[in-house]
Amino acid sequence: CKGGRGLKFMVSCDGCHHWFHGDCVGLTENDLIGRGWLCHCCLCKRQLTSLESFLKVQDSDGIQTLKASLEGKVANGFTVPKTGVAVLQQILLNYLQDAASNESMAAYARGFYLSQWYRDDPQGEQQLSFYHARWTSKAPLHEFGIAPTPFSRDAIGRIAAVLGQQRPLARGFDRILERLLVSLQENSPTPRAKALRAVSGIVEVDPGVLGDERVQRAVEGRFLDSAISVREAAMELVGRHIASHPNVAVKYFEKIAERIMDTGVSVRKRVIKIIRDICVSRCEFAKATDASVRIISRINDEETSIQDLVCKTFYELWFEEPACQQAHFTGEGGAMPLEIIERTEQLVDVLRNLPSHQPLVTIIRRSLSLDFCPQTAKNSAASLVSHAAVRNRCEQMCKCLMESILKAEEAHNEEAEIHALPYVLALHAFCIVDPTLCAPSSDPARFAVTLQPYLKTQVDNREVAQLLQSIVFVIDTVLPLVRRPPQNFV
Repeated sequence: CKGGRGLKFMVSCDGCHHWFHGDCVGLTENDLIGRGWLCHCCLCKRQLTSLESFLKVQDSDGIQTLKASLEGKVANGFTVPKTGVAVLQQILLNYLQDAASNESMAAYARGFYLSQWYRDDPQGEQQLSFYHARWTSKAPLHEFGIAPTPFSRDAIGRIAAVLGQQRPLARGFDRILERLLVSLQENSPTPRAKALRAVSGIVEVDPGVLGDERVQRAVEGRFLDSAISVREAAMELVGRHIASHPNVAVKYFEKIAERIMDTGVSVRKRVIKIIRDICVSRCEFAKATDASVRIISRINDEETSIQDLVCKTFYELWFEEPACQQAHFTGEGGAMPLEIIERTEQLVDVLRNLPSHQPLVTIIRRSLSLDFCPQTAKNSAASLVSHAAVRNRCEQMCKCLMESILKAEEAHNEEAEIHALPYVLALHAFCIVDPTLCAPSSDPARFAVTLQPYLKTQVDNREVAQLLQSIVFVIDTVLPLVRRPPQNFV
């Protein structure tokens, strides 16, 4: 496991003298280690050495091998390989031989592998005696001390996969991939789309291929293809794997995000979904704010289905109730879920990068009404629960925004207005949609009273003017909802 010595019980192989954890190789301090112990590699090397001795004895006694009996030739001076691929092959053969007693298919698999290796071996004709000896050899040699613990099925699967990479088809992978990438430059869109589907089949097996610079250049080139079907196929190819592979997401993000302005409706939809998947699956994504700004830029798209997709995306990012129980942060305003605080900060970060708060107003309004959901879902009982949950989250976000405004004032005495501006603008957006969000039933006058001192601020720049305009709107909208305003406020 390469985990270091630590305090675990260790055992040394009598062949290679490497040390192994006892629990990793299935040994305990009670086992008779004094009798000796060989790891799998050394045991297989000993088996191969035994095969080599057997072949030499057969040759020296004049007993011809199967190949010699057929063609009249004897394999003189043949040396059995005892490292690398030959050892892995022997480990696989040993496993299949042990499994053959309980599983008949294991015996057929063992014969299949031996036949396959013989066919792929350039010197197979000269080494037929070696392969025949491996075919007829019996169980592994366990007479030396304690036998090693058998490999798990998963470990054997990985060994089989490594051996498969040594086959001619696997060794020709680069040439096949190169040919497919060249096919992406064909004049007709049909072969380009087929080549993309072929590359997609490779990526399904090994998503790491997307990180290859050649593949990245070729696929990104198809993002700009003249055919919408090819551009969509390229997006589909990357989109299926980009969320689960962080390095791929970072490499492809910029080029994918640029296509959010694509003329093809299907391409724009696919881009929005890919960016959404990245943000949902990777909370720590460094470009999450940029990604959100790009998505929200399509809030007024000419295609209604894209507008719905944008609103649904931000509903899932900001307003959907989390499935698991969330930790809480206790401040002056009471206990607040940390998840609400994080979502509110994300919302404010996006607002900082927007020319106005109008797109945010649209997102909040449509999230509260859930009008992007199918008509059948709107009339269900679950929809009523969702409406209540979204409203509750919006109220919590408004409280969180008010706390952030106060913190900005305390932390930045000289430029408190500038630092508080994005939080006030976000509060303004919530108040436009529903003023009652800024008039909590427990204390309806709280928001207005807290914001009142800002009205005394001297206007000397555009930011302060914008701040006062939003504060005046919030107070003016909330005040009619307060039945008995505090006397000092009036």
